[in-house]
Amino acid sequence: MNPDVASAVIGAVAAFVVAILTVILARLSDIRTERKKIKDDYLNPLRLFVEEVHYRIEDMFRFPENRTLLAGPGTAEISHQPAEWFNGHGCYFASSCYLTACLFAAMGRVRGGIPYLRLKRETDTELLTRILTVSHEFLDDLGIFYVIQHSIGEQMWDHTANRVITYRSFCEGLQDTVRRVWFDRLLQFYMDVGKGGRLEQLRRAQRALEALSRLLDGGAAIEARKRAEESRWKSGTPRPQLSAA
Repeated sequence: MNPDVASAVIGAVAAFVVAILTVILARLSDIRTERKKIKDDYLNPLRLFVEEVHYRIEDMFRFPENRTLLAGPGTAEISHQPAEWFNGHGCYFASSCYLTACLFAAMGRVRGGIPYLRLKRETDTELLTRILTVSHEFLDDLGIFYVIQHSIGEQMWDHTANRVITYRSFCEGLQDTVRRVWFDRLLQFYMDVGKGGRLEQLRRAQRALEALSRLLDGGAAIEARKRAEESRWKSGTPRPQLSAA
């Protein structure tokens, strides 16, 4: 073969290979960016609130005296509580409701985003199944109805900031009688716990959260939180006093 022709062929092939590799690398970069966005926008918030609600439930069982703080003054009376109540005596109750509402928001985001998330088909199905199991545990025995969980989750999401609303905004919403009524099933759920009810249901919800956590990160977030809290108490760090006084 003529050397010039051979050189031209080699050059063309090399250019073709480089072009193909460039396209492949660009696509891989796009996939990595997309996966990071999925993780940041959908899976990380879910992982966070699964851990938070799981630990709050564990706290209720480990320190039964805290459950008395959940009895509450009644759903309608919540709207008449001052800001000081939400930052003092009522904080344990209100924050338990807030974290659970945030969980509903995170689950709703993933549920709604599944058609657009590039996950393995079997992962899609299992993720939805485990989210549904968590929802069922909270709605069982006339608890927080399924569609109300969806409604709560939607109200908890700040679409402008692309994150859940703050604890302050949540509490201010409860002080509004019109807005509060849409959270009444959630409020009543924890008031029931405060009166000694729904304890087995709460344990089932906790186990469902553990199963969801194992799918999301092998249960790492829950285990890390557990180790951190146990280390804190073993080190002698005083536990905050949550008395009803």
